[in-house]
Amino acid sequence: MITLHPCGFTHGPHPKALRNAFEQASPGTDEVAVMVDTRDALEVSAGAEPIEWPQYVDSWQE
Repeated sequence: MITLHPCGFTHGPHPKALRNAFEQASPGTDEVAVMVDTRDALEVSAGAEPIEWPQYVDSWQE
C-alpha cells in the first residue's frame, strides 16, 4: 500500500497499530515502510486513480 501525506497534514500511527503496540500478537511483521521527502509536490497520475481505495480515510475512525 502507498499513502500520500501532503505537506501540512499531520498523521500518526493508525489507531489499530497503536493498540497493537501495547498488545503484540507476534514478535514482528512482514512490512517495510519507506518515507520519501521531496522538494517539489508529488502528483497522483491518472493511471493510479482507478486503484485508489476511497474508504482508506475512514479506516482512521474508531
